[in-house]
Amino acid sequence: MGVGASLDRKLYSFFKKGVYDGALQFDGNLRIAYTSVTGTALYINKAANTGPTIKAHCHQLAASSTLATDQVVANEFKGEFKDTIGSMDGIASHFHMAASGTGVLRAILGVAYLDSAKTLSGALATSSWLVGGAFSANVAGILSGTGVCVVGAYGEVGSCVGGTLTAAKYIASLWGNSVRGVALSSGLSALLLLTQWGAATVDYGIRIENTGTLTTGIGFSGAFVGNVIDFSGITYVPTGSAGPCLIRCGTYDVPLAHAVEAQSGLIRLYMETSADGSSYDRAVFACLKTTGTKGIIPIAGLAEVHADATGPANVKGCEFIAQLFNTGSHIPASGLMFGGWFKVTAIDGSTINASATVAPIWLDNQLYGVNATGALEYTIYSTTGGSKPKAWAGFRTTSSGWSQLIYFDSTMAALEPFVSSGCSVTVANVPYLKVLIGTQQYGIPLIAIT
Repeated sequence: MGVGASLDRKLYSFFKKGVYDGALQFDGNLRIAYTSVTGTALYINKAANTGPTIKAHCHQLAASSTLATDQVVANEFKGEFKDTIGSMDGIASHFHMAASGTGVLRAILGVAYLDSAKTLSGALATSSWLVGGAFSANVAGILSGTGVCVVGAYGEVGSCVGGTLTAAKYIASLWGNSVRGVALSSGLSALLLLTQWGAATVDYGIRIENTGTLTTGIGFSGAFVGNVIDFSGITYVPTGSAGPCLIRCGTYDVPLAHAVEAQSGLIRLYMETSADGSSYDRAVFACLKTTGTKGIIPIAGLAEVHADATGPANVKGCEFIAQLFNTGSHIPASGLMFGGWFKVTAIDGSTINASATVAPIWLDNQLYGVNATGALEYTIYSTTGGSKPKAWAGFRTTSSGWSQLIYFDSTMAALEPFVSSGCSVTVANVPYLKVLIGTQQYGIPLIAIT
């Protein structure tokens, strides 16, 4: 029916009395203007029903040149909050699951649908959107307060006080779920997409502030056919040891505090493989390349002991252990087992300067002053237990051997262990150190010094 006397009577009953039982339908525009409202402007009270309480259909809308941005608005709600305290909700949606059983309750449902055979195209996301819900917060005034929060969208799980939480699949403040059955031919798809298009600096892409008990910051489960975490698409701009890193835990001046006695660590990796083949699994692999004059170190560590009345019982720059763990563990014929493998190599055509120093291992003692007094300091400290090893050192070559067994350069000529005099040689029954070369046993005589 049209807007007329009959509609006036229905609107009077609807707004003045507060309760209207019946159908209200009209063709045309309805405008309700209030200069002030002290109570409920629009009140609808409907008991058990099988259809929507309020249903608004806007069909065949098209962009209008009278709108500044040609924006089509199906439903619009605007308000002004003029008090200095309190709160105002633009739309307050409260619904109650008032019966036990199975069901779905959504306080707000937003669906944007691209009709069949229709095409959505556009060069940028700003000109081509299909969004289930869009929220934004804009500040044209002044922010002044360290406790002020401005967020585009806020998701919260309530306190649940009074509820009984026995079991559930998920309880989450925000859930992003993709149920696409069709793969994307070109472009980027993501469960959570964060973009920074503004000119101002944003401190964090994701930040988790935990003031309660958060067991795991970020957790992953399920099968991944690609990289779980990937930094390949970034431009990394380091500024020094205190500057930005791909992953950082504390700084040198303010390290991550840890006061628990039990074993832990910043990173712990556990992996198991049962695959066969000739390749190797590496729990951690680092490859660092250079085309300049700067030195490179793929992996570095520093164990630093600070002032303490007693000091730690064990300080190691690194620790590597290869272990046959079970009684049925094996190393096959011609197999290899090493606690560490260090190798230097250069292909034919590369150049090493004649004054350069090259070695698979560099051992350096740098204790000073009273630190070394009375200490059992060694350049190599070797221990053995269990079965007796075949030798302290084994030698094998696949090319040309060694020019010297041990070499002391000119800086060592007048220093210990070289001593100019004081050794008396006795002939009979000289003890010796065993040296096996091939299948021939030799001995290095031990000369008594008097």
